[in-house]
Amino acid sequence: IFKQSVGMTLTDYLYRIRIMHVYRDLIRTDLPINEIFYKNGCSNLKVAMRVFKEIYLNTPQRTRKNLLSLSPEELKNRINMSNV
Repeated sequence: IFKQSVGMTLTDYLYRIRIMHVYRDLIRTDLPINEIFYKNGCSNLKVAMRVFKEIYLNTPQRTRKNLLSLSPEELKNRINMSNV
């Protein structure tokens, strides 16, 4: 029933929520990337990196680098958009 309603399995849905939290923490913290994944419940780093790239079309490392190049106003907008 869940898959019919949402379009993905419960496991995939929960993993995507975790990855959204990883993105938020990439913006808000300077923790090492692997620590951010583990902190958010992604115990299989290889799978987590693949899912992150599927969602955000970039690696976490490049995403963080790109975020650091944003102006304070742009970064504030990204933080507001990532409130999950």
